[in-house]
Formats: sequence, C-alpha cells, structure tokens
Amino acid sequence: MKQLRTLFLLLLLLGSMLSGYAQNQDRRPTYVLVHGAWHGGWCWQAVGQRLTDAHYKVYAPTLTGLGERKHLIDPSIDIDTHIQDIVNLIEMEDLHDVYLVGHSYAGAVIAGVADRIPSRLYKLIFLDAMIIEDGQSPISLQPKAVQEVQLKNIQRKENFAPFDVTLFGVTAPSMVAWVKDRLSPQPFGTFAQRLHLKIHMVMDYSWSISHARIPNCPS
Repeated sequence: MKQLRTLFLLLLLLGSMLSGYAQNQDRRPTYVLVHGAWHGGWCWQAVGQRLTDAHYKVYAPTLTGLGERKHLIDPSIDIDTHIQDIVNLIEMEDLHDVYLVGHSYAGAVIAGVADRIPSRLYKLIFLDAMIIEDGQSPISLQPKAVQEVQLKNIQRKENFAPFDVTLFGVTAPSMVAWVKDRLSPQPFGTFAQRLHLKIHMVMDYSWSISHARIPNCPS
C-alpha cells in the first residue's frame, strides 16, 4: 500500500485508456474509485482531477465510518456495509459500464460489488489491492503474526489504528502531514468478515495493475 506508487500506476493506466478512447469520445468510461483502509475519497484528489480534466466522469466516494464519514463509525460496520455503499452510489447515479477501481482493502469491496451488480460494470481494476476469493477475509491474506494481532483487536472490538504514514510510501514532509491529518481508524468488522461470492472472476495478471473480467459482461 504505497500511495505515491498507487497514484503513479493509475496515471499510467489513464494514459493507456486515453489513447484507446481517443476516436470515440462519446464512450469515455465512468470511473468509480474506491479507497483503501484508513483512507477516504480525499486520497483520490490528484487522480480524480486528472481524469476530470480529460472529460471522464469520476466518482470517489468515502466508505462508511472513514474520512469525512468517520463520525458514523460503529461496531456493525463490515465489508457488506462498504459493498452496499458502492452499490447504492452506482444505482442511485444510474451508472453503467463502470470502471470500478479498488485500492488495497477495497479489492475486497469491489469484488463484492461485482458479485451483486455485474451488469452495471465494465471492468474491475485492482490497484495494489487485495484479491480475495470466496470464503476469505482480509485477515486471511495477512502473515500469521499480523493475523494474531488483528484477531485480538477483533475479539476486543477495537478498531484498527492507522499505520504510520511512511508505510504507505509517503515521505515528502508536506504530504506526510496532509495524509496523517486525514487518516482515521478502520472499522474492525471490515477485516473480520469473510466474503461470499457467487461469481468467479477471471483475473488477468499480465498488467502491472491486475484487472478482472466479469462473466456475462463486456470485456
């Protein structure tokens, strides 16, 4: 989870897609950018602006209990809550052919969204993201030592405190302060819940950014 690398990779992705859509500007895709743990929609500011300047439609929602919605943090929040956040956005905005991007923890979220509303999506993009299979939880992918620490948090119903900003690859002093001021605790239930998926996604690892083809949807 290195934020600067994340932004750089997504900008590279944007460049490749810009060339692919240059001859058909009426079909420029819609992006929904989903942030990782401890973050909020704020972390997509630079990327969102770049996409907007290129006349793409961009949404960067904040998941319940985080960012500007941190006052809503509650023990009942889990992955299903965050999946529903994104499903509701896509349905209420009546979005179709969506490029759904998930960073880090949000890999679990976008997989769940694809399972619920596959017909609304064009492609999933896992950006330095968790790739969770049916029956796994975010904790399932952690080293055993990390799992033990996180399980203790869950047993005590303690939310996960943010990691040190430098672990996200942020080193510039001004950026460190900016990010640190915005990180907020991650609801413990989001790491504990196992994801149950009906759809099997076909992953393409030939990209530096993994993407998934969703059955019965365009690719």
